[in-house]
Order: sequence, then structure tokens, then C-alpha cells
Amino acid sequence: MALIEPGAQLTPREFQQMEYEERLWDKQAKFNLEVKKLELEVAKIDTRWGAIFKIPTLIIKLPVYILLALGFIIYTVTKKEPPDKFWDFINK
Repeated sequence: MALIEPGAQLTPREFQQMEYEERLWDKQAKFNLEVKKLELEVAKIDTRWGAIFKIPTLIIKLPVYILLALGFIIYTVTKKEPPDKFWDFINK
């Protein structure tokens, strides 16, 4: 759409087209705002679920860490050096 000079008269068609484009612009702005709100809500839900899923993995890992600690304590008490496979398993 061409720029309209000040004081120029608009034809009814041009006026109708300007109103249509203004309404379209408003609808697009509202739509983009709603999309941003929904994206924010999705991010919040994703963060909550991420925190919830950390708990089961911690519950699963805790006994493994306890067993590894017991193994290391046994190696320390017997004054033996743990094998390389032990360290490789811990570093995974």
C-alpha cells in the first residue's frame, strides 16, 4: 500500500482496505501475544516435569552410589588399589 500524503482524500475502497489491514494487524498482534503466553506456560510445565523426573533417577542412583562407596571402603580398609575398571565405571 502506498503512503498517503497529508490532506489527500481516500476513496471508499482505499479507506476500507486501510481498515481491513489495521484489523488484520491487530488480530496478528493478539495472536502473537497468545502464542507467547502459551509458550511460557509450556516452558513452566516442562520445568516442573523435569524436576519431577529427577527424583526417580536419584532414587535409582542412590543404591548404586552406596554400593560403590562400600566397595571403595573395602579397598581402602584392605589397603589395596581399586582396579582400573572400578574407576572407569565411576567416571561413566
